[in-house]
Amino acid sequence: MTNILYIIGAGASANVLPIINRFRDDKGNNRLSLIEELLDFTSKINTNQNYKIYYDLCIEALGFTTPDTFAKFLYVTNRDWDYIRFKQIISAYFFWKEEFSDDCLDTRILSFLTTLSDVNGLFPKNIKIISWNYDRQFIKAIEQANRKIPNQTFAHNFKRFPAVQDSTTDKMDLPFIHLNGVAGYAFNERMQRCYNKMNDIDTPGQSLVDSFKRQGFDEGEIIKSIFNKFSIPNEHLLISYAWEKEFKSQRDYKFSNEKIEYSRALARAADILVVIGYSFPFFNREIDKLIFSEMPTLQKIYFQDPYLNGDFLYSQFSLNRDRVKIEHIPNVKNYYVPYEL
Repeated sequence: MTNILYIIGAGASANVLPIINRFRDDKGNNRLSLIEELLDFTSKINTNQNYKIYYDLCIEALGFTTPDTFAKFLYVTNRDWDYIRFKQIISAYFFWKEEFSDDCLDTRILSFLTTLSDVNGLFPKNIKIISWNYDRQFIKAIEQANRKIPNQTFAHNFKRFPAVQDSTTDKMDLPFIHLNGVAGYAFNERMQRCYNKMNDIDTPGQSLVDSFKRQGFDEGEIIKSIFNKFSIPNEHLLISYAWEKEFKSQRDYKFSNEKIEYSRALARAADILVVIGYSFPFFNREIDKLIFSEMPTLQKIYFQDPYLNGDFLYSQFSLNRDRVKIEHIPNVKNYYVPYEL
């Protein structure tokens, strides 16, 4: 059986979510960069003194190339509380964008999951996915499918880390790892569990969206309420960065060591690598090198990107051209599925 590993980046969700740079989408619309989106998001609550600090951080972030670079600057300069606040901004923005915007689901994902799953809705065990994205796009796609299917049978074996609810799950055999964590979730120290902020409300059985609509909240009030939910003491947001080290300080992400361990485990069995919408930026270089070093049986890389052909991977990760072949997939209308499957 051929083992396939996917590594996905922001381009895998670019149809509905911002990426690092401005770009023009398929419809000819100009799309803002992620930092610009964060600035616009926090500007909606800037008139309130209690939340102005979030807007000010985004203004400062404009001077950096990416949100990740700015976050690293806050981290290495020991601006602990600003670092935590910036992670709150990232978490709150993606949560708001994915849960409160209409049609914020990249349709390629549900098509991909459906194509690969068997007639019983089971995701194949020989396909693993490592994601550098904060978003919940895969989770949302499965939730959408299960709302239309009795007994929630679609892709019920598609567990992911972090945010695994079932303590019996073998985390070394998970199909999906969020290397940068995932927006919308938190780890509660007192309860010792991860949970979805969407369900963190006083009224059981009612979603956060319905709760806010019932109370007649306007956009600014919704955003302030979301920030409040991501600022609860004794909770760790499930957002992280590659340079974080567990237990260094209160600013650190709880599962830093585990996510790397699980990602390395997924990489070890890979015969074929499929890269979708990921350019291997410098700030992730250390972890990417670690992942590539764990793929002794790698034979081929499919690099799906409308512009880059992936040839730079040979020098960046010291790959043997005679052993590892790279094929460029410029068509990004659907996630690429290797013919070797």
